[in-house]
Amino acid sequence: MLLQLSGAKLLGDYEGIDGFVAESGEARWALETAKDLGIETPAWQSAFDVRIESKKGKINFATKLLAAMRNAFGGHKINK
Repeated sequence: MLLQLSGAKLLGDYEGIDGFVAESGEARWALETAKDLGIETPAWQSAFDVRIESKKGKINFATKLLAAMRNAFGGHKINK
């Protein structure tokens, strides 16, 4: 399902998407818990870092696509 949504969003219009990827706190909590348990989570950390960088204005096609995918899959708000 996620692959199909991603494919559909790749063909979408990104003109109205600002590329900011929101962070609800769940990823931060998961990363902190994993660290406390001594579990390495490089993929999660990398994904989280992209969200943080988008807050700082580092916007590109990937962040716009990610915002669109998160909206389609989880109903997360898209900033326009």
